[in-house]
Amino acid sequence: MPGETVQLWRGYVFINRKMLIEPYLPKYTYTFPEEHSEKMSFRLGDDQYFVLGDNRLVSVDSRTYGPVAGTHIKSRIPLPESAVRARFAMFTLPNEGKRTIRMLSEDN
Repeated sequence: MPGETVQLWRGYVFINRKMLIEPYLPKYTYTFPEEHSEKMSFRLGDDQYFVLGDNRLVSVDSRTYGPVAGTHIKSRIPLPESAVRARFAMFTLPNEGKRTIRMLSEDN
């Protein structure tokens, strides 16, 4: 969403440093950044969105062409109440130079 920071690290998606869990993806589906980097980071502007395809291994999405302007989004399809939805895990992206994710503290 606009104003957020999206980071891809070691196959995981982090939004504002919180790990995103996507239970609708097949098991062992990882979201890797571009081929030559371990981590990608996107700070979204006021009218920018980061989009990811659900077929992550072959999707051409914001990992390839960057954030999408809101004016390019034509519609939003509401999910049924029973739909499986993404949620945040209780882990946060490691600090710069560190290699291990850590549990969120009570004040995060």
